[in-house]
Amino acid sequence: MDYQTHMQIIAPVLSYSFCIQLSSTVCADLTQKALNVYKEKKNMRLLQICHHLTAAIKAQAMELQYVGQDELRQACGGAGVLMASGVASNWADCAPALTFEGTTTVLY
Repeated sequence: MDYQTHMQIIAPVLSYSFCIQLSSTVCADLTQKALNVYKEKKNMRLLQICHHLTAAIKAQAMELQYVGQDELRQACGGAGVLMASGVASNWADCAPALTFEGTTTVLY
């Protein structure tokens, strides 16, 4: 891959993965806080918020993962469709996951 492909395709995909990781970490911390609040005060309000956040993060992560894998596969050109490259097998593993989840409209 040339430099332009590297910067235009790979950099955004990497930034998406960092954003998803950061969101997941924040959500995990919030979930722990919500569990503590529930144990102490029997208040489920924060758990409900965590439920909505995790659904949104899951929907966004699934969509970005599929789009990112497909862009990386296309950026590799002909090598991206060869199973020996590893890119095609990763894409084949992630592509059905979006279908298995169904439409992400409900999750959003």
